[in-house]
Amino acid sequence: MPARLGADAIRGRERRREVKICAHCGNEIPVGERYFKVCDNFLQRCYFDAEDESDNVFCSKDCLCEALSVMEFEVLPDGVEGEAK
Repeated sequence: MPARLGADAIRGRERRREVKICAHCGNEIPVGERYFKVCDNFLQRCYFDAEDESDNVFCSKDCLCEALSVMEFEVLPDGVEGEAK
């Protein structure tokens, strides 16, 4: 038979459900707000390792891209790639 949770543990779980924290910038993401999460299995296995998935919560696409070092490039003449400005 599993152990029963005390009141503090239950409140802690409820608090974790109420607010998410961006893994990149630390901003709080309150209940009702949207957040971004990487769903690719390979990246989840190789990059994110927190059991509670707190390292895979991002408040914006910008934070997600910065955390994963995603950069924007443009195709230049003659097929050359250049970093977008």
